[in-house]
Amino acid sequence: MVLKSVASALSHLVKLVTCDDEVDASVAFIHSELAECRYVRRLSGFARLAMLDMGCDPTKQFLVESFADGAAVETDGLVTGGQILTFGVTEQIPSSIPRFYIEGYLFPAELQHEGVCEIQGVSDAALKASGLDNSGFSVEMRLQDGHASVIEVNGRLGWDDGFGEMFEARIGKQPSRMALEMALGRHPALLHTSDCFAAVAYRNCYEDCIIEKMPAPDEMEKLQSAGLRYGMVAQEGMRFYAPPHIDVHPHVAWALAKDKISSRIAYDRALQNIDRLRISVRSV
Repeated sequence: MVLKSVASALSHLVKLVTCDDEVDASVAFIHSELAECRYVRRLSGFARLAMLDMGCDPTKQFLVESFADGAAVETDGLVTGGQILTFGVTEQIPSSIPRFYIEGYLFPAELQHEGVCEIQGVSDAALKASGLDNSGFSVEMRLQDGHASVIEVNGRLGWDDGFGEMFEARIGKQPSRMALEMALGRHPALLHTSDCFAAVAYRNCYEDCIIEKMPAPDEMEKLQSAGLRYGMVAQEGMRFYAPPHIDVHPHVAWALAKDKISSRIAYDRALQNIDRLRISVRSV
């Protein structure tokens, strides 16, 4: 199972518990970290300033989630004036062992038509049941044996490195821009490009180390010449951690590729290119 902050902490303060013997120590650790987490303090301060009732104390209470079997998928989009605008179904590429960290995304997900319809139907029902409106959303689910199960409904846009660029490749706009249009009272429109299949792949680091040297500019230009977009997440001097440390965030860089028939083909091309980057680390 996973212990995590109630407040969105951008993938920080997420504790993986692999066996019963780890429960007590993990709960004590989360309790000790909640009050000091800068993300929790920031959101708690915003709620007080805006006079919002959070319905809980995020400095003391936390979420407990169990792992669910099935393909990891999500829907992202906006709800405006009661109308649900779903960008599409995104497939997550989890790490192998443990299946806990995200190593890439396929957009749209490469699933059978019936599976996509099931996911979108369950997503719409979950959003309507939650009463969410005039907001971004990200609904995380698992698809197994043709049935979609909701993991969580987030009343915000989905976020990860290269996420906005991936959606823009297929729907024509960055989600953040569409959210701004909605906030200004406009009605954002989806401009789906049916012959564009996109994917983001990450260059990851699961070591206890410090980044000593990032790729040279000419290496990055090779990605551009191959028709890929890219972004640097890490910088020289940045500290990385090995699992199961609480601050594991393995993304060093990302690459976005597109294909006319398959997001899986796009992912393989993005991964092949991003893995060629020369990155020097020093173990600690």
